[in-house]
Amino acid sequence: MSVFNAKNFAHIDKLNGAIFQAWKFQPCLMLHNHSLMDLVIGTEAKPDPIVASGVTTNQAAITS
Repeated sequence: MSVFNAKNFAHIDKLNGAIFQAWKFQPCLMLHNHSLMDLVIGTEAKPDPIVASGVTTNQAAITS
């Protein structure tokens, strides 16, 4: 999976009040393509850190 940041949304015009449904499609598509839609709508939660001996053992899962 590629790194996801604000630059991914740079090409999307700001909402001007017109054609909301067409505008909404663009960010939803980006979130879906980066497997982030479930996290954004709340059906999937970020994993809680599991710390053993002062080290987070599931950092890879948290980062992804």
